[in-house]
Amino acid sequence: MVLVAVVWLGIAVWLFIRALRRADDPSKLVVKWILTLLVMGGLLGMCLKVGLDNQAGAFLAPICCAVGGVLATLIWGEDIGGIIARPLTSALTGGQEPPTPEPLYSMAKSKRNRGDFQGALYDIQEQLEKFPNDFTGQMMMAEIQARDLHDSASAALTIERLLSQEARIPAEAATALLQLAEWQSELVRDREAARRTLQRVVDTLPDSSSALTAAQRLAHLDARPERSAEEGTKSIPLRPGARKIGLRKDQGGTLAKVEDVEGIVADLIRQLEAHPLDLEAREQLAMRYAEYYGRVDLACEQLEQLIGLPHQTPAAIVHWLHLMADLHVQQGHNAAAAAEAIRRVVELFPDHPVAAQAQQRLALLELELRRDKTTQAVKLGTYEKNIGLKKPSGRPPPA
Repeated sequence: MVLVAVVWLGIAVWLFIRALRRADDPSKLVVKWILTLLVMGGLLGMCLKVGLDNQAGAFLAPICCAVGGVLATLIWGEDIGGIIARPLTSALTGGQEPPTPEPLYSMAKSKRNRGDFQGALYDIQEQLEKFPNDFTGQMMMAEIQARDLHDSASAALTIERLLSQEARIPAEAATALLQLAEWQSELVRDREAARRTLQRVVDTLPDSSSALTAAQRLAHLDARPERSAEEGTKSIPLRPGARKIGLRKDQGGTLAKVEDVEGIVADLIRQLEAHPLDLEAREQLAMRYAEYYGRVDLACEQLEQLIGLPHQTPAAIVHWLHLMADLHVQQGHNAAAAAEAIRRVVELFPDHPVAAQAQQRLALLELELRRDKTTQAVKLGTYEKNIGLKKPSGRPPPA
């Protein structure tokens, strides 16, 4: 009996502590428990004093039970009603679990839209005091400093503080560095600082999609002409164009000059030697190998290098495979090679919508090849000598 009493007492204490921790107002709950014990103890004591084995006790017991029930309802009615209604309210409202605390930047965004940049920074700082590792807030602060207050040094310092936090994941660090490089390049016109920042991404996150993005920006950063910050959006004067072109007998002076393909190919090769991950330059080199030199094999080698690069998106791979098929159709007139390139789309992405599109193109490939041959059979006649369509002589430079 003593053991049973101890077990029941332990269960009661556990339930009391659990209810106390989950209560919205613990002090109110304690008061209710005290009142309940007093009421029930008083009624039980009254019944025991009168005795339950006589007529007076038999008359008093139901009255004590009724009074106890009324008092218990007054004390616990709200809680009992909540317990009964909780399954329904939980289904409608999602339960009583408190929402996960999150930083709120709506006021900061509103102030920034009104031009109150310092006020926006103050609101962001208030939220970061509660959530010091929040990525969104720190990036918002850095963006206001860089774009709105033109304080690139403070923006760079904010990014460095973000990177120094232990909770920072590699993807967030890469995003912050890429954004900083964009500000350094576009807002401050400091290409050297942007180059160093992009190189940090390549060095710290090798063999990642972020490193590939950084390498692309590095390649185009070197190719971009240098401009000073004072230039801004300075307008460039243009010469007036030729007038009454249609009435002239000699049209040679108004037509475009022949593209220096050999020079462009040499420049593209030099660009790829310096930046092997420049996707745009490699695709342009492939197109010129096929269109101007008729070397579909060299073009496909360049496209295969693009397809084989890690971390490429499905859209990019599908684009290059269809481009390879285009070159086999238009330049090589090779239906089998074109079909093989299209089948690779189906093999690589069988459950993607692009697979159905590739199947449709396969079904119409013979018609596409005949249509291309018919188009190339049309001669341009005497006008061909004026529009500079002649292919460059000689062999293409090595890739």
